[in-house]
Formats: sequence, C-alpha cells, structure tokens
Amino acid sequence: MGSGSNAANFWYFLFFEISEYDDVRSHRLIMGVISVFGIYGNLNIIIATVRKRAFRNKSGLIICTVALYDNVSLLCSFSIIIRTFRGVVIMQHECFKTMGFCFAVQLLSICALLTLALDRLIAVSFPCWYTTIRGWVPLFFATVLGAAISIPFMTLSIVNMEPDHTIPVCSEGTALPRSLQRYGNIIFFTINISIIAIYFIAYLILFWRSRASRSMADHVVSASLRIHERAMKSIAVFVFVFCFSWFLSQLLASQLRMVESGTSPVVFVLKLVMICSISFSYSHCYYVYFWTSRDYRAAFLEQLRCASGLKIFVTSNIVMSSRANAPVGHS
Repeated sequence: MGSGSNAANFWYFLFFEISEYDDVRSHRLIMGVISVFGIYGNLNIIIATVRKRAFRNKSGLIICTVALYDNVSLLCSFSIIIRTFRGVVIMQHECFKTMGFCFAVQLLSICALLTLALDRLIAVSFPCWYTTIRGWVPLFFATVLGAAISIPFMTLSIVNMEPDHTIPVCSEGTALPRSLQRYGNIIFFTINISIIAIYFIAYLILFWRSRASRSMADHVVSASLRIHERAMKSIAVFVFVFCFSWFLSQLLASQLRMVESGTSPVVFVLKLVMICSISFSYSHCYYVYFWTSRDYRAAFLEQLRCASGLKIFVTSNIVMSSRANAPVGHS
C-alpha cells in the first residue's frame, strides 16, 4: 500500500475508530502535541524580551508576561495528560490543586490582555501623555487587577468545595465547584467582550486621529500614530485569535452538553476541535508575531540561528573529544 493510503488509514483510525474506545486519551495526546509547540513559542518570546531592549516597552512587557502565564497553564495541563495516560483515577480535590492554580493563572493572563487593550487605547488617544507613563505601570496594573479577581474567586472555590468525588475529565472548568463554574465563565466572557470593544474603539480613534493629523500637517503626531498603528496590527491579531479560540471552545462546550455522550464520530470531532481551540489559545502568540511583526520575526530567526550554531558547536566538540580519547591502534 502507498503512503497516501497509509495516511488515509491513520486519519480514519484517529477520527473514527479510536473514538469508539479511548476519546479522552486521543484528545489529551493531541492537546499535548499542540502544547509542546506552544511552550517552545512562548519561551522564544520570553527570551527575545530578555535579550532585546526594544521589546521591553510597556506593551512588550505585558506580552512577555502573557507568554509566561500561558506556559504555566500549558505545563499544568501536562500533569493531567500524564495522569490520563497512566490511567490514574482523578479526584476533584486533586484536580483542583493543579487546574485550580491553572485557572487562577489564566485569570491573571486575561487581565493582562485587558490591560494591553487599555494600553493601546491610551496610546492612540493621548500619544504625548502616553510617553510619560513609566514602563512598569501597565504591568503593575495588570498584576493588581488579576490578583484582585483571582484571589477572591479562588478563596470562594476553596470555601465552597464539594465532597471529594471522581471526575471523568480534569480541566479548568471541572476542577472548580459546580456552584462557581458558571461565574468563572461569566468573568472570562465579560473580559473578552471588553477587550474586543476596547480595540474597536481604539481603531476608530486611531483612524480619526490619523486623518486629522494629516489634514493639519502635524508630522510629529503622524509619526507617533504610525508607530502605534504598526504595533496595533500585531497585538490585535494576537488578541483576536485568543478571543476567537476561547469563544469557539465555549460554543462547542455548550453544544456538547446538549448531546448525549456516545461514540459518534461527529461528537468525537467536535470534542477534538474544542480541545485544539483551548490549547491553541495559549500557544499561538509566537506564531502570530512571527507572521505579523518584522522586529519579532528577526529576533526569533536570530535565536533560531544561535540555537543551531550552539548545536553544531556542541556536536563538533563531542566528536573531537571522542576522537581524542579513542585508543591508538598498533600496526
């Protein structure tokens, strides 16, 4: 049989046959693969921010912080993936210790994205005043806002924790008490809608100010707005991909709740898309910036070349060391 036939058999097995007996493990496997790419990308963003002073501006620090939060969330998910493959029975209290912490980190992350949207709104609305704001202020505001939401919510979760019981799948949602799961979704929904609304307003203001500055021949303001416009494009794509992924996962989750559990291939594929959208929402930042930002792309390619050079250097040293230690043959 040809490779095309083998590939077709593999995808048939993945999407249809495997769903009849082990959909949870197959979903977690794919989630793990996406998470590996996400962790790699987020680490690149953190390294680029540390290496390049140009990225340590107000918005760059928030993007780096979001990448850090996303990696924490992905690493928390890995512990659940490992337990799933080991066949460990998952209790809710044990799940809460890992995924409850993950949920709190995600609250910090979404508050950082909200702060990033406010940062862009202030930058295009008051470009001169924006330059006087210290670089650490937006990051401090994002951290305080995230802590003000996550700490009370997690405290309520601990107080309202139900008696320990087994759960079929451990996730951020199932780890929380049932009485608070709805409120957790409301918090994320409200913040995501707010982010989209703020970016929409910021784009309207940017469009209006750009036209006004050109008509008045204000070259200083025009140059400043062009810089913010370039930054807005990359940030907006990054944030909207996150929001779309989150809304898609929530829509699919609501539809799947109305479908009786079974081994239908359609249900399996819907669950797979939901799992992929959740993982992708915490893994896409690096790839969006690689695509949309010339500066970040140059930094990422430089890091990739450095990593390749280091690999060649280490390999060459190992080979030379092996040859030096090799026994000398006697004729």
